[in-house]
Amino acid sequence: MAGMDFSQDPVAALYREYERRKRNNPLYSQRAFARVLGVPSGRLSELFGKRRALTVKLGAKLAERRARPPEERQKFFVAIEKSRAVRRRTRRIRGLSEETVPSSQYQELKEDTFAAISEWPHYAVLNLMETEGAKSDCRWIAARLALPATQIRDVVDRLMRLGLLRSEAGKWLRTPKKLTTVHDVPSGAIRRWHSQCLAIAERSLEEVAIDKRDVTSTTFPVDPKNLREAKRLIKNFRRGLAELLSDGTCREVYNLTVALYPLSKEIVQ
Repeated sequence: MAGMDFSQDPVAALYREYERRKRNNPLYSQRAFARVLGVPSGRLSELFGKRRALTVKLGAKLAERRARPPEERQKFFVAIEKSRAVRRRTRRIRGLSEETVPSSQYQELKEDTFAAISEWPHYAVLNLMETEGAKSDCRWIAARLALPATQIRDVVDRLMRLGLLRSEAGKWLRTPKKLTTVHDVPSGAIRRWHSQCLAIAERSLEEVAIDKRDVTSTTFPVDPKNLREAKRLIKNFRRGLAELLSDGTCREVYNLTVALYPLSKEIVQ
């Protein structure tokens, strides 16, 4: 195992080594590989089945058996921590239990406030200010969003008046809280917002390279009584995915539009 590369995904590297040995010997088993590694066969099965994360303690044991230099062991431990972090984030975005991002971190906009900024450029500007190399300049923002500078000036002025954007030492900063609207309440402003997002998503099919977007759909039968829970899961997924994609050096601004709607008409009896 001396030539194995553990720098990216330690468990995947172990599995590739196991597969290599099995190709050379079809009778080779996970139990035999576990003996080579010095770990219980059940633990190895859980690692390969992604039912258990590789711990630093177990990683230290594997590194010891590999007898690698200290600097390589350190890289191995860093890779373990990265894989564990990815696993934690993946669990978060599934949204199967508690909300990934507590509602207390969100500022709920009043109806009249949201109506004033229901056009998509407002939120694009707010988030663009958090990307690497952002400039507090209307012409720079206009170029990034492919919009007229005059429109951007109006957007910035409106955000300043509403306190959603502030100027500090010549730099434009957004307010710290994330923004949300009321839920499950009829609103013309919210309908306009979603119409814009759907139109942009449609244009992206023709204008954005496939490796820069993901537009998918699925059709399935539904029991309407489960819709409330489905909407909760979608909300948690949205917030969790936003946290995941914002974790790092942000350079672009994206919008996620999840559309769940009926294709069939309800029969009134």
